[in-house]
Amino acid sequence: MAYVRTRTRLQYSMFGVLFLVAVAYLVVGGGLRDMLSRNMGHLSMLRLQFAGDAVQQSELQRRAAARLTPSYAANDANAAYSRVQLALAPIRSCPALKESAQVEYRLDKDRQQELARWVEGNSVIPICLVRNDLDAASAYYNWAEKAVPGLSQSYVRLSSQMASGFVARSFERYDTGDATAAEADWSTAKAYLSSAPYDVFGDVVEKAASRRRKAQQHFLASELASNPTNAVVRIYLAQAYNATSQGQQALDAITPLLKTMQEDTRVWQQHGQALIALKRIPEAEESLQKAVRLAPLVLQALNRLGVLYQATGKTERAEALFRQALASPGGADAYWVWDHLGDVLLQQGKKPQAQQAYETAIAKAPGDLQDAIRKKLER
Repeated sequence: MAYVRTRTRLQYSMFGVLFLVAVAYLVVGGGLRDMLSRNMGHLSMLRLQFAGDAVQQSELQRRAAARLTPSYAANDANAAYSRVQLALAPIRSCPALKESAQVEYRLDKDRQQELARWVEGNSVIPICLVRNDLDAASAYYNWAEKAVPGLSQSYVRLSSQMASGFVARSFERYDTGDATAAEADWSTAKAYLSSAPYDVFGDVVEKAASRRRKAQQHFLASELASNPTNAVVRIYLAQAYNATSQGQQALDAITPLLKTMQEDTRVWQQHGQALIALKRIPEAEESLQKAVRLAPLVLQALNRLGVLYQATGKTERAEALFRQALASPGGADAYWVWDHLGDVLLQQGKKPQAQQAYETAIAKAPGDLQDAIRKKLER
């Protein structure tokens, strides 16, 4: 026992000596003062984040900025980090941007990625997005990009979040008749994802369009009119038409791709959906079967063919496809597949299994969709 206590004391003593040596090294070399000054932005962020209200946060931001201004050379990477943090301080009221990006800073890859993570998760921009103040969020986003050119290339999700906000507002403005503002918002949304494949923008648009299909169809049709060779736009436009059972419009959009993109499962999925809307069921089945053959692990292709089989009374084949879909990448979390599986099991009289499928669907579905599934359990 005495040996254990002695050993523990020795370990603590060694740690203390090492700590003092490190502090002495920093002080002697001027490193301690430099280390504290270089972290001024970080410490200011801590004070700001824990401040009681937006007024206090703004005052702390002003004081920190005043201390920072004379402290760094314009080309100092640490100055860039601190200045961006202060300019994008997470003030809860999302105030209008006051600074102008007068100096361009350059960060190495690691520091730029670190700063990008902070901007995405802890700056004022997410606050502005939650408050739906898109113009303020955009001003801060653009300021950061001017201050640190290329910073947006290190964002994981922020560019898509900005695009999503402007797409949603463009749809709202289109539906209320403000076509000019709607077009401007659509262009702004595209700009945030200009360096990404069009599919990324298309997915953002699709997620925002569940209750705004007319606006989605308008903008995608305009995109296609201005660039008829953009095959990906055709796929998303056909999908938008299929979402409202406009089979002929969807068919017109997707048919040119049957020869030029005949190995793309998405083309055959949308072709099959268009034919279903036109009640050309045998042809639709053939197209959806081809979609599955091209991509036997793609959730959407499996689900679409399963729904067709379910609707045409081929319940055993539908069940097999839904189970295959659940086993595909991302399938286990797809509440709608669990819901469809519950439906087809119920059609087959397999009530206990159907109940389990519905319960899983409820657990995975968004809150506003759970009641509709829950009612099926009461049958």
